[in-house]
Amino acid sequence: MKKKNTLKNLVVSPYNIKLNKNLIIFLADYSKPFDFDNSKSHIISNYHWNDKLKAENDYKYLSNLKSKILSFLVPELNYLHNTNLSKKSWNLIIGYWLTSFLIVSYDRFSMLKMVDEKYKNLVTYFCEANQKDYIPFDTFSSRIDFEDEKWNYLFINNLIEYFPNINVKKYKTNQNQFKYKVNLKKSLISFFTGKIKILIFNFFSLILRNIRLGKKIFIITGIGISFINLLKIRFRLKGKIFFEPQFSCLKRITYSESYRKWKLKSEKSDGEFEKILKELIPKWMPLIFLEGFKKIEIKNNELANLRNIDVIFTSYDHFHGDYLKIWSSKFIDKGCKLVVASHLGGVLPKYQMHLDYEAEVCDHYLTTGQQNKKFSNSVQVGQFWNYLQFNKHNPKGKILLIPTINSKFTRDLASFPLGEQMHLYFKDQFKFYNNLNLETKKNLRLRLYKTNQGWNQKEYWMENCKGILFANNEHSYSRQVSKSSIIICTYLGRGFIELLSANIPAIIFWDTTLWEVNEFVESDLNHLKKVGIFYDCPLNAANKLNSIFNEIDKWWFSDELQKQRILFCEKYGYLNSKMYKEIGSIVNNIAYKKR
Repeated sequence: MKKKNTLKNLVVSPYNIKLNKNLIIFLADYSKPFDFDNSKSHIISNYHWNDKLKAENDYKYLSNLKSKILSFLVPELNYLHNTNLSKKSWNLIIGYWLTSFLIVSYDRFSMLKMVDEKYKNLVTYFCEANQKDYIPFDTFSSRIDFEDEKWNYLFINNLIEYFPNINVKKYKTNQNQFKYKVNLKKSLISFFTGKIKILIFNFFSLILRNIRLGKKIFIITGIGISFINLLKIRFRLKGKIFFEPQFSCLKRITYSESYRKWKLKSEKSDGEFEKILKELIPKWMPLIFLEGFKKIEIKNNELANLRNIDVIFTSYDHFHGDYLKIWSSKFIDKGCKLVVASHLGGVLPKYQMHLDYEAEVCDHYLTTGQQNKKFSNSVQVGQFWNYLQFNKHNPKGKILLIPTINSKFTRDLASFPLGEQMHLYFKDQFKFYNNLNLETKKNLRLRLYKTNQGWNQKEYWMENCKGILFANNEHSYSRQVSKSSIIICTYLGRGFIELLSANIPAIIFWDTTLWEVNEFVESDLNHLKKVGIFYDCPLNAANKLNSIFNEIDKWWFSDELQKQRILFCEKYGYLNSKMYKEIGSIVNNIAYKKR
């Protein structure tokens, strides 16, 4: 008599786990709860993007697929909304969400594909919920969803429907457990601070209007710089400026089946994932792009009556400013130029899909470094985002360690640690700290990353680094830097560029197999390595800090180190005292077609 096959548990998310007594298979590291009893028999599936070559090849595949899918979406969305917008405009409107959704879908699909092929007799327990209650409202809410264990629980179970060999046992429970909890206090604070900002913006707009004569129309929104620096830009613009236009919805936006009955065109060449993706997109597209597309109105009557806009200048509204993107699309197709001041640092990762989106949707890309080697529309203007005061540090202050965190649930595809690879990143941080001598440890403070993104970072640090002391995150980053003797930066991003350009003593290290840069950057990093600023080994970085702790300024202000620092910053993030005036002139010249 044959033995009955034993069902194996497949766990897709830490949320709402229900199990039988058999072997547990976690779909990925993100599926395993922090408090899981490791004595239970379990397996964690190997993450598919641990293979860095596969990740890079998938980046190329998904980049091409995104363009292809967008081409199919344009006629469908134009027909649905009775519009005639170009692919360029639709990319601006939905491109950031589409990029993220493509990555998220492919990532979860690939993991399901792996376990489905490797294991038989899989069963997963799913508490039924109404999917329409979890369709994101806009791009920003979808970003939060992509990193949320509850949303992933629902979405991955939706994907499992395409894997008939995985046995799904559905059960019902109190639906209230699925409702997102709203922090009322935080919501009220956000409401009132938002109202105050709007009042300031409106007052500021009245002051700035018609300062210089000219027929061109400029919109400045989502910049994130001081009023003084904004004035420096404004005084170079010849024409009317509208600052931070405000929008609202004419009616409440709710889910409607009629907006989701369309399908993307299929082709014979479509692979398994492409077929699934084309079915998923109409189901999961944010409400604002379907049900809410025609319910947006702009509050300013003068803006509402404009026929043309010459330039829109922003630094982050091209990501999450859905109202602005939808409203401005008609002007983009009439020739309005979108100018984006990059929010990233001057040293680029080898590849990154979200960065590609930022560069491809704008006409002119203002950057801090040599992005023109990758993006032909870039213009180097200097360290746009640097809030640190030049040379402002305390030689007798504490050491400040500033790590980063990437989401446990992957939502971007880039040449940096993805998903469970953050474990390797954390281990390097722990090796660095534990290799410090006692005196250095006593003087070090760790500034935790502002959000956990699926990681219990403080507990993780305390468990692996006994006695570690934490900086007060209630204090601003710039204040903590100014009171520190040296900063330890452990990731590829704009943080270390800001430190170098502000001439703040810093030691930088990361694993170059996890944080991959473009080839043209490697030689410049080697120059920083020779003078002791950059390391690809945490132990060597710790040894350097131990050796210079009592004479940091002597080391930092040596002639050779300063020479290499300046040369590096000239390429990737120099401080430009006339930068805001130059930006104003660039934006003005774009409007008058002088570029």
